[in-house]
Amino acid sequence: MTSNLNGGAKETALADQIKQGDMAAAVDLVLQRESGRAGSDERLGYQTLSLRPPERSIFRKVPRRLSDVNPKLLDLWKELVSARAPWPLYLHGPVGTGKTFAALAFSDLVRYAEFFTVEQLCNRVMKGEQPWEGRLYYETVPLLILDELGEREKVTDLQYTSVKSTVDYREFHANRVAVYISNLAPEDLAGLFDDRIASRITAGSVFRLDGPDRRKAR
Repeated sequence: MTSNLNGGAKETALADQIKQGDMAAAVDLVLQRESGRAGSDERLGYQTLSLRPPERSIFRKVPRRLSDVNPKLLDLWKELVSARAPWPLYLHGPVGTGKTFAALAFSDLVRYAEFFTVEQLCNRVMKGEQPWEGRLYYETVPLLILDELGEREKVTDLQYTSVKSTVDYREFHANRVAVYISNLAPEDLAGLFDDRIASRITAGSVFRLDGPDRRKAR
């Protein structure tokens, strides 16, 4: 009865069904309307990013080149920025395998990005700031990089609340667009924080970087 209605007619029919108390028919109309948007950008975690020619705005003296990034990770980045893979990106692996360097190379392609270690995040909170808001809002800073998750064996209350607030804000206001970096495997993240934080951090794309310590002299 309603499959041939256009968008405006469906809205009118939906309002009429609700007024008449026919909730089952109203739900059917909502389902039909949503089915027409399947695969749209409203999918949680799927978000394109506007890119630019490489320009360093974070840690400008730290050497990095996009061509030095692990090819499989680079392929995943292409999927992420074109909304073919879900955000956030959880990047993990042993010390020195190039996780932070890769994230910085990615940030060079984004007009505005923000980089924090967990310690830096907490320091700003202790100064009375709420750094997950304001400049970290999606329209202002589309890409957030949060590094050194789980660097310590224990998480303090300050670290927990700061990380949780940041992760929650990115989920509800920025469609999960963020890069989270840790030495911990996903299954160990919940043991350090809790299931809720671990679930949100690893809800999108997970990539493990392996290899020798790149910081050591060759």
